[in-house]
Amino acid sequence: MNKTVYWVMILACLIIIGFLSRQPSQEQDIRPIINRYKPLIEFVQEMPQVRFPYAGRIVDSWENPADFIQFIIRKLFHFTFYGFFGVLLIMATGGFYELKAIRWILAGVFLGAVAAGDELNQFYTPGRTGCIEDVIVDMLGYLVISSVIMVGVEFIRFSTPRRYL
Repeated sequence: MNKTVYWVMILACLIIIGFLSRQPSQEQDIRPIINRYKPLIEFVQEMPQVRFPYAGRIVDSWENPADFIQFIIRKLFHFTFYGFFGVLLIMATGGFYELKAIRWILAGVFLGAVAAGDELNQFYTPGRTGCIEDVIVDMLGYLVISSVIMVGVEFIRFSTPRRYL
């Protein structure tokens, strides 16, 4: 794929991040939709309790299953969106085949700056709360997804006979 396409996709990601970051949390509330799926609510209520602190509050699967499900969906979105955003950065700057550590690190630094800027913007947006924990989730998404792709590329590279490369 042409590098220009990757840069356009990166720009689109930045626009999406900016748009979602400025939206009040009430506009992103999917709990009414979640509450319509009774089997999902029942599943969460029947599974072992999951309880942990996050950003100064307790997340508890039994206390309010719809809140818990929304929390998981939102964090999975952070994880995957920023993970693939980082992959786009790597692809736009040369791809995974000849990936040098410095390019991987710089993509991570840029991604971390965008994630921190996103959370800072949310901190100053009425109805939103920015938190460092979300930046950590974003960075973990980048680290995990880009690492899995790197391992896959290296596996293909070293398992393919040289005459085909």
